[in-house]
Amino acid sequence: GRGASTANLGVVAAEVEEASGAVLSLRVGDEATSTFLTQHMPEVRSRLLMLLSGKSAEELIKPEGKVQLKQQILDLFNEPITTPQPTLSIDDVLFSDFIVQ
Repeated sequence: GRGASTANLGVVAAEVEEASGAVLSLRVGDEATSTFLTQHMPEVRSRLLMLLSGKSAEELIKPEGKVQLKQQILDLFNEPITTPQPTLSIDDVLFSDFIVQ
């Protein structure tokens, strides 16, 4: 069977209002996706940080804000990081709690 492997991006978006920290994990469907993301981590991280830096902490705490963000993150990967790029199998975006001090 296919084990769900999680590529933990460990993206700490200090830029999202300094008060909030976000760690994102992508749940991937296959080894190829996991390997690809790991190999291109700097590019993946920079895209995510650009996306997150446009958000406010308030936006990210709301459930609908998270749903919207998840969709935007999935959309990021529709734009190829490399050419050619393998078909990426990203099943879900997981958020550890946003820390708001």
